[in-house]
This record gives sequence, C-alpha cells and structure tokens, in this order.
Amino acid sequence: MIANGLFNGLQRDCVRFTVDWIDGKVDPISYYAKLSVFRKLPIGRMAAERNRFTELFGDRVEMVDQSLPGVRGQPPVPMPNHVTFAGPDDLLSCVWSDEWPAMKKRFLLLKETIGRLVALRNNAHKIINLSDADFEALVAFAAWRRAEPEARPYLRSLNLPGVGTKWLERNIRLCRLVCADLGLEGSQDCHIEACGLHREDRREATLKWNEDAYPSPFGNTSMTVRISEVKSSPVLAKIGVVIVVENLEMLDKMRPAPDVLILFGAGHAVGPILADMGCLAGAEIIYWGDADSHGFACLSEARRARPDLRSHRMTPEILENCAHLMRPEPDAARLLNAPSGLTPDEARCCEALKEKWLRLEQEFDEDGVDELAARGLVDPLTERHMAATTEPEPEPKSKLSALRKILSAH
Repeated sequence: MIANGLFNGLQRDCVRFTVDWIDGKVDPISYYAKLSVFRKLPIGRMAAERNRFTELFGDRVEMVDQSLPGVRGQPPVPMPNHVTFAGPDDLLSCVWSDEWPAMKKRFLLLKETIGRLVALRNNAHKIINLSDADFEALVAFAAWRRAEPEARPYLRSLNLPGVGTKWLERNIRLCRLVCADLGLEGSQDCHIEACGLHREDRREATLKWNEDAYPSPFGNTSMTVRISEVKSSPVLAKIGVVIVVENLEMLDKMRPAPDVLILFGAGHAVGPILADMGCLAGAEIIYWGDADSHGFACLSEARRARPDLRSHRMTPEILENCAHLMRPEPDAARLLNAPSGLTPDEARCCEALKEKWLRLEQEFDEDGVDELAARGLVDPLTERHMAATTEPEPEPKSKLSALRKILSAH
C-alpha cells in the first residue's frame, strides 16, 4: 500500500477505476490522507515518504502544515493532505505507471474487437492478469465469435491460434463474458456450448445384435460405439425389442433374436443413454438389472428416460424362485427407501430385499435367460444350456466290433 496506508484504498480501487475508464468517465477523483498513519512514521521515513509522494503525484498532492508528534519547539512541516486526479486515466497512469499503457491497449483492442465491454468490464482484473499469449488467444476467440455467430464447431476443429482444450478450461469464464457482450446466448448448463462450441459427446454404449439379421464385415456381433454416432441410426430404428442388462457379462450369455438388441446399460448411466438413443423410441424396452440397491436405482433412472419401460426378474417372485442364488447385500445402507418411479411389485421386491439384506446378481440368474428364450427374444448361451445341448463324443470302436458288424451284414 502506498505510503503504508496513507491514502487508504487507492491501489485497491484501481480495478474499479479501470471499469470507470472503460465506461468513459472523466470526473475528478480525490483521496484524503489518513494523517494518523503518516504521523506514526519515524521522522526520517516521514520525510522520505513525503518526497516520494511529490515525485509520484507532483502537483496533484495538496500539502498542509502539520506539527510533528513528540517534537516541541519545531515549526510545522508540510504533509500530504489529499491527492486529486483528473480522472480514472490520470489515476491509473500514476499508480500503475509501468503496467497501465499495456493494459490500456488491451482494453481498447477488446472494445474494438467486440464492440462494447459490459460484462467483461466487471472482470477487468482477469484481463489484466492474463499472459500476453492468453490475451492474444482471447482476442482471436472474440473476433471469431463476432464473425461467425451462428457457427457451432467442435473445439478440436476450431483453428484459432492458442485456443485449445487447456486454454478454454483456464479461460472459460472470460469466453462466456465475450459471448455475453456480443449478445450471443448459449446453453447455461454447459460452458462449452455457452461459448458457441459444440460439446463432443464421448459417452459410449455396448450393443449386441443378431449376426444373421445384421451381418458385420468384421465378423463381430457386439461393439462399443459412441452414442453420438448411432443415436439416429436408421438400422437401429428397425429394432423391435431392446433388452437392457446391467452387467457386461450378460452379453455373452444370450444371442438376440433378429429384431432384438441387447444393450449394456453401464449402471447409473442407463438413463442418459436411453434418453439420447432416439433411434430406439419405437422399440419395447426391457430392463434387467441386479435385484439390489444399485439395480433398483438404475431401474428408476432408466424409467425416467423411458416411462414405458418394463423390468425383468425384479419382482417379488424371485424371492422364492431364486432363494438359493441370493447373497448378502453389502450395501444395505442404500436400501433405506425404494427409489421413485418403481411399480408396486418392484417396490415390494425392493423393500423385501431391504428387510432381508439380500441381493440377486444378474449373472447368476440363468432362469432369467430361459424366460427370455421362452418368449423368443434370445437364444440362451449359458453354461447350463451349452452343456445340455452338446452331444457326447462317440466312443471309439474297436477292430473286433467293426468285424462283427461286417459279418452280421452277411
């Protein structure tokens, strides 16, 4: 603080006067000295500060004669009383003598590029603290948004010097203010979209389809894909039934029928996945998850996205039919209340599991696969089914048995 707090608040208010300068204010500014602070300085320091004020502010400082504390018989000495500046520019030129010329150029360039500084002016300190490289990138961003207000490119395709993912993360607030000063409204929920950029959707979904109905040139029947790439797929729009499973292992235990798709719901991500997969809007959705705290919570989230969704193996019948497969619920504290959006049967099942502290993990419920197979939705590929349909290898025939067969034929 100048003169150890003599003109209290002078430096602190420089940012505020930067805003006044941007607004074009030219009114004089006066600060009265806090003489009690100055009078507490040692006599030698007091003289040095007085001389420094004279050099720094010149004739802007009004001096008054004051007697020195603790000194008798000495005539009063001139001391700073108040300092008056012609306006914000005059004040900033004095206090920020080294920095202000460069800062002034920054604000003038931004005003020329954007046309006005309204939202940005209240964040002048952020602009002042930018490095030269970051400021040049901000000007480039502002010039692009003004020239192409309707553009919505991906950040990776935005060819602006210095503007990248890391830069945007550091300066996202300033970019939003630039857009506000340009009068460009964007999404208030997403910083990227608010800056006029298209948010890259990196979310993925794992799908399994019938290889006869949809042959793949790669020979695979399942694939992890970007949701943004398939959400409008005309091929998926032909699907009649979608079976959503909570565990990835279930993809290997079922082969979907020709008009059936098996979708890995990725746990709690299932709601947004179903909401964004618009191509499945006409399909029947069957949700099959673990009968436990997480499973019912995921079911609730899935139903918010698709209210017409039906659950599979998540009703009270499993408590009797699958008692031998039940395991202790390690996360019983989450079962305090059934999630919203459940049907009465689903809620009763959830409450019963809560009382018994039990859970049924989907991958152990092979009967659930058989039920879907009975409806013609899948072909079971469970270990039990594969063992039952595998033909035993024929026993090797001895030479004697072969000879008997030949002889009996004659």
